[in-house]
This record gives sequence, structure tokens and C-alpha cells, in this order.
Amino acid sequence: MVACYKEGLIDDKKTGLSIERIGSPEFIETLVPMIALKQGFGAVLAKGVHGAAEEIGPAARAMVHMFVATRGGEKKDYDPRLLITTALSYAIEPRRPIQQLHEVVAVPMAWLGFGGPNPQPGANFPPENLRKVGRALLGSAAATDYSTYEGKALAARTYQDRIYARESMVFCDLRWTMEQMPKALGTSKDTVTEAQVYAAITGYGLEGPYADRPAYDYVIQAMTGIMQMTGDPDAEPAKAGYSAVDNSAGIMAALALVAKLAEGKGGQVDVAMFDVVLSQLNYVVAAWLNAGERPQRHARSAHPFIVPAQVFPTREGWLMLFITHDEFWRSFCEEVGRPDWVSDARFATIEGRRENRARVVESLTGLLKTDTAARWAARLVPRGIVAAAVDTLDNALASDLVRSREMVVTLEGSGVRAAGNPIKMPGVEPEYRAPPRLGEHNERIPRERVR
Repeated sequence: MVACYKEGLIDDKKTGLSIERIGSPEFIETLVPMIALKQGFGAVLAKGVHGAAEEIGPAARAMVHMFVATRGGEKKDYDPRLLITTALSYAIEPRRPIQQLHEVVAVPMAWLGFGGPNPQPGANFPPENLRKVGRALLGSAAATDYSTYEGKALAARTYQDRIYARESMVFCDLRWTMEQMPKALGTSKDTVTEAQVYAAITGYGLEGPYADRPAYDYVIQAMTGIMQMTGDPDAEPAKAGYSAVDNSAGIMAALALVAKLAEGKGGQVDVAMFDVVLSQLNYVVAAWLNAGERPQRHARSAHPFIVPAQVFPTREGWLMLFITHDEFWRSFCEEVGRPDWVSDARFATIEGRRENRARVVESLTGLLKTDTAARWAARLVPRGIVAAAVDTLDNALASDLVRSREMVVTLEGSGVRAAGNPIKMPGVEPEYRAPPRLGEHNERIPRERVR
């Protein structure tokens, strides 16, 4: 709306509003009933960002940000209705769970844009006005103070009758909150008390030259060398087959929270996806820093230092063979009937096999093509040799191992199946609950607030 006003697409006459007063309590008190009752220009805004832009015209459509979702938020992760001027429309529109969490930070973000500590020319939204909005829309002025657990919980309860900030641990995935809240409070980056733990997962950290940059899993894989070192030597850069960066960053953040629990003190937890990946490249990083060995691609997913440790073609299927020690190599040679490889200096030791990688791989390829991957695995595994036939995900999920480990579960009350909890502890039974269905809690939102 502000952007359209600045570009001359709408004005006071077209909207019936004094747009120059945007952000003031008077402006909000005028606009909210218009949206809720769909009167005048409020009927346009009640259609959501996409609908309103369509009605205003092509120039308005061009301004719609990439993260703006459709009316129901079906395709995107971020909902368009994150503005105090449309807050009371929420009850009649469905949202995805992550959007419900983001609603908690909508008001301070709008405040920072209108005025806040570094107001734009003509901005009319000082802190006292923010508190008035909190009292009028969120039930309490405290609900606009996002430096406190009470404020976060009050806003979350008001919007969706839930408290997303559980206990005193607050996770945030909305980078604007993490970056701007310290500026709004005029403090250092650590805005939490000793009783709070604020866990921020970002692309490049809360501070530093890239702190303001957005990031995704794929981009981090590209920047840290993962894509350069993945795939066959002559192939294009390739990513890992799943969201390795996202998952790893979440695990590290959870580990950090456990550390804070053990410490018994609150504080800031700063987890950068970029840092997480570099730390997980442990021996690859060490090889470059200490020996100047640049990561190289090897055919068939081969390990850079251990030979043999790669996939091999067989008479039927592919076999993953991973022999890390000379003891296992001797056992392998006995099983396959090649005792001469134990005495051959090119084959006998891990150093020799690495130096003669091409010769070793060529010899093993010819041997392993004489039988199927399944039969080779059946022969080698009982001897303690690490080997397995390359399988598909559907076969893995249907395996006896998955059943014995209870790694496919049904979410309670939904019939939806998912991967189970990999952490097994005696006496602890995981709970598997389904997420809310689309619009499931709409009726629980107080309807009187939209009148």
C-alpha cells in the first residue's frame, strides 16, 4: 500500500484514507473496520496482496514481493498478511504453521518500517503508538515488546490461541527479527535475559560482512565447496541428495540448546549454516589447511583417501564397498580367493592402495562383475567387511531393519506416515502428533475482534 502510494497508483481520494497518516492509531482505527467489513478500499485490501494488486493494476502486480503467497498460502512459506492493518482479517483465511509463527513478529517489523529508532521522513509511528496498537489489537501493550518471553507469548496466544515460545527457549527463523530487534532496543546483539535462550539460525551469522544476506541450503553448498567436490570428475557441480545443510544446522542449534540447559544460563545462540558446513568438512578442511591437498572428485563416489571405498558395478546392481583397514583387506582377499593381493606391495597396505588407486579399482571392478551385488554383500558382511548393495528409498522403507527400528510411524489422528525419531532411549516413548489441518483452528479465533 505504501509502495503504491509512493508511485502514485493510489491516493487519498481513491482510498478514502489519509495515507500520509499511515502508521498512526487514527489511521489504523479507520482502516481496520474497512477491511473487516470489506467496505470501500478495505474490500480491495481484504482480498490479500495478490488480489489487491490485481485490482490496482499491472504496476502494483510488479511490486509484489517474491515471498508473497496466494490467498491460502498454498505455494509459499511466507504469508502476505503480515501487517497490522490487515491483522483482523486472519480469522477468515487459512494459513500454514510457519506463517502462524511469523505473525508474532509482524507488529514490530511494521513499526521498524514506519518509524522506530531510525524513522523515515514523514513517519508517524513512535513507540507509544505501537503500544496503543498492542492494547487495541493484541489485548495488551506487553504483546508488542518482543524482547520478552511474555510479549512473544501474548501475541502468539492472541493470534492463534497458541504459545509458540515454549518455556524460555525461543527459536527464530525470520532473519529480520534477529537483525533488527537489537537495533530497535538500542542494545548489543544479545537482547535476552539470563533466563532466556534465543537461538538464531542464519545463513552467515548475526554479525559479519554477510550478516544481512539471505541464504538457502543450495547456496551454502555452492559457497562452501560441497558442489565442487560432489559428483564424477567430468560432471557439472552437484549438490547433496537431500537438504544436508538445513538439517545439520537444526541439529547443531538443538545441541547448543542442550548445552545451555546444562550450563543453566540464558543467552544468545548464534548458528550459521555456513559455519556448520565448514565444521562438518572436518578432514577435508584439515587436508587443505595443513597439507595443501585440494579436494578432488573421484569417479563413482570414491573416498579421497581410502581405497577401496566407492561403488562398483556388479553382474546385477551396484555394490558399495568400504575397506578402511588392512585387516579387513586381508579378510576380503581370503573371501574372494585372491591371496596374492595380500602380498602385492601395491595392494597390501592402505598407503599402497591409495598410491595405486587406478590399478586397485580396475582389478576389483573385474572381480566384482562376476556376481551380483546382493550375493557379494551376503558373502562379505558376515566377515565384518562393510559392504551393501545400492538400494532405493522405497526398498529401504519396506525393509526389516526399518520395521525393527520403528522408523516409519503414523501420526496420531491423521493416518499420515512419516520417518520416526532416530534417538532411542530406554523408557522414553516418542509422541507423533499430526500438524494442524488447513483452517483447523479458524473457529477458535475470537470472531468479535473482526467487528
